[in-house]
Amino acid sequence: LMPVKDKKPLVAWKHLTAGQQTLEEKEKVLKENKEGTIGVICGSVSRLFVLDDDGSEELKKYHIPRTATVATPRGGKHYYFKWVADLDSKVTTRTAVLDKVDTRGGGGYVVWYGWEQAPNIVPIAEPPKWFIDRLPNKTGTREIGKPTTAQVLANVSEANHNRNASFASLAGGLRRNGYSAEAI
Repeated sequence: LMPVKDKKPLVAWKHLTAGQQTLEEKEKVLKENKEGTIGVICGSVSRLFVLDDDGSEELKKYHIPRTATVATPRGGKHYYFKWVADLDSKVTTRTAVLDKVDTRGGGGYVVWYGWEQAPNIVPIAEPPKWFIDRLPNKTGTREIGKPTTAQVLANVSEANHNRNASFASLAGGLRRNGYSAEAI
């Protein structure tokens, strides 16, 4: 858990994706913050995978298991799911998995706005297999989008003062899109 304001972390938080917080650290965040100002770290560290539905008509075509949920201020819903082994090999923090549907898993977080259906009443379910299958594999090769890798590399030269920044940006984009460090 971490404090957030306007969906932005108020503290350094990347270290929270690598290790468990102590109970005291979690209690401090809960004590000092209220609904809408608490960020929940997702992924294998928290054992949580969250489907963020912002009013998708496409999602209504699929079965979503009954699970703990949070209603968002814009009328959407966060569906909380257990982290399962099948997610370890997938890119789990993604935008536009379906129209108006994002996911938060490894390296991601969601803002908690208060339970609509709390986990002590509706247990946290496993994510549906059909949804896991839609997520790309971490080591898969996919197109990056625009600009292409070739376009970025064509603009990088010895004389380019932004060469290092260009390479760092390219590598970061590839990593976010699921490429392994070896592939990059």
